[in-house]
Amino acid sequence: MKGGNILMATKAFKNEKIQEIGDRVAKAKVAIVTDYRGLTVAEITDLRRQLQKEGAD
Repeated sequence: MKGGNILMATKAFKNEKIQEIGDRVAKAKVAIVTDYRGLTVAEITDLRRQLQKEGAD
């Protein structure tokens, strides 16, 4: 079947990423969920950089 391996690789990749995210959430002391509508890409990027500077993941 043409493309069958690509689908399996994609599914395996997604499963791996889901596991990685789950591990990060499990280790987190705090999780912040926010609504970023109304912010520009530059503002979101700046916010992410500031959070990373403070040790956020």
